[in-house]
Amino acid sequence: MWSSATTVARNWPCGKSSIDNDLKTLVIGDGESKTDAAFQRVTQRAVIHALSSGREEATGANVLVAIFAERESPAAYFLQEQGMTRYDASTTSVMAS
Repeated sequence: MWSSATTVARNWPCGKSSIDNDLKTLVIGDGESKTDAAFQRVTQRAVIHALSSGREEATGANVLVAIFAERESPAAYFLQEQGMTRYDASTTSVMAS
């Protein structure tokens, strides 16, 4: 699933290493991950988008695109800080497929 998201990150001008370095400093709370309603919405949105595109499963690239619909998402904020827009994620994810 995530290989397509990695492809999008590598093709993005800031590069995967820049994202990796920034993520190393991002730890929230005790470091334990927990799902919430926003995570569920992003996952559902990615799956619906993939199915409506005729695919059998969602990819990491679909998840990247779906993240941008969550206006209050720290993930969307982080991607925007890297200079990525929803349009960029969707057009780059098409090339990654």
